[in-house]
Amino acid sequence: MKNQTDQSVRDRFFAPVHKALAEPDAGTRKCPSLSDRDHILSGIGRVMGTGRSGCGWEQHMQMDWGAAVSVCGFFDSLKSARRLALVEDIATHVRLQADRQCAGMGADPLAEHPGLKGFAVYASDGHYEKAAAHTPPVGGEIQPQGFFYSVNLRTHSMGLLDIARPSVKKEHDMHALKRLTAKSLRMGEKEGVRDEKVEAKRAKRQALAERIAAEAGRRPNPLVAGCARATERSLQFIRWLRYCLGKPRHWSLEIELLHPYMEAYIS
Repeated sequence: MKNQTDQSVRDRFFAPVHKALAEPDAGTRKCPSLSDRDHILSGIGRVMGTGRSGCGWEQHMQMDWGAAVSVCGFFDSLKSARRLALVEDIATHVRLQADRQCAGMGADPLAEHPGLKGFAVYASDGHYEKAAAHTPPVGGEIQPQGFFYSVNLRTHSMGLLDIARPSVKKEHDMHALKRLTAKSLRMGEKEGVRDEKVEAKRAKRQALAERIAAEAGRRPNPLVAGCARATERSLQFIRWLRYCLGKPRHWSLEIELLHPYMEAYIS
């Protein structure tokens, strides 16, 4: 990859990934065609970029990064079960870095609610994208690819719960959440102390809500109502980030480009 200053937006953005990869138990291997580091950085770059095809992104890696990787080598790396596990481990490590950093800064938006003290608070939702050209049909139809995420409402870090696994038709969010284990839904958090009295009251309220919904001909919503939504990052910020990832300037100079676009959000 091209050399950049240590304080560019690119270096600041990828610093948590480099830190995770440097851990002794990261499980990386030496791969001459495409290193584990470049495999992960290319995946992030592909998501952040605007390219519509894998071949186009592979060509971008050759021209912009100077990566000596063939088309076959690039796509073969995407099939690696070891690298899939590595990506999952690095993603978890980066998420926990964000959690620790936010906790140290006292940036918890739920701190003002004493009733939530000591509780981990997450919100989960699904996101669907247009199916790829090579997506196999399910039930005779090409289904959009779905992803289910869980966001920590204290730190706004987000992790992947699972992908949609349609059997006959498009898999709904709730169907996916129901098939996941309690351990997966806890996102690595420790299991708290159970309060049977509180659970009984909650079950009673849930039964009442289900009865009212059934009488009205509606399907009851099993998600917790009233959860605060994580702040949505504006498209202006995403476009700025895409632009700056390829620039070697100091990040403080790049911030000046962002200010005019963010005034409406921070004023």
